[in-house]
Amino acid sequence: MKFFYLTLFILVLSESASGQKTRNEGYIITNVGDTIRGLFSAARWNTSPDHVGFESKGVKKKYKPLDIKSFYVANEFYESAIVNVDHSVANTQNLDYSSTPQFKQDTLFLRVLFRGSKILYHYKNKNGWVYFFSSDGSNPIEQLVYKRYLVDRLQLSSTKTFAAENRTYIGQLKTLFKQCPDLTSSIESVMYNQRDLEKLFAKFSRCSGEEITT
Repeated sequence: MKFFYLTLFILVLSESASGQKTRNEGYIITNVGDTIRGLFSAARWNTSPDHVGFESKGVKKKYKPLDIKSFYVANEFYESAIVNVDHSVANTQNLDYSSTPQFKQDTLFLRVLFRGSKILYHYKNKNGWVYFFSSDGSNPIEQLVYKRYLVDRLQLSSTKTFAAENRTYIGQLKTLFKQCPDLTSSIESVMYNQRDLEKLFAKFSRCSGEEITT
């Protein structure tokens, strides 16, 4: 009986290890365009990774965004990019009174959410704040700007503080999708979240007759 349970335990461990290996299989694309297949040390991240561990042919390395062009693992594709990112505080308790984004240049791994002639990217920083980026393939990747900030308003005899929104991303999307004016109403109502933005990019692909790739 002990032998049976020991054998069963070994089989479970073996299957678990095999499944983990399969989940972590993927590839990197080097800066010169070569594709190298191997295993990643992790396949899922709570926030966007600032580096990835990768093993190919027994050689283990860590790659930062400047080191490789892109990578693919667990059905997710990431691209390296040098972008301007708004570093304004996003949590409600610490909002400032400025509607102007505080841009700083960063080198990041951006996850591709949708790819057509227009590309949608996702980034989640260490604080858990989510940002979306877009590209038309010919111009640099840019952040779709959404910023919450504080305003004081006089109500009756007292001043109250409210949260307001800089929704610059709406104008950016109108410019990005100008080939399909029928999308205007959809753009004006789109929320700054993954579900809404993915649906909008898919609508544009259908409108322009593209093949949809996610």
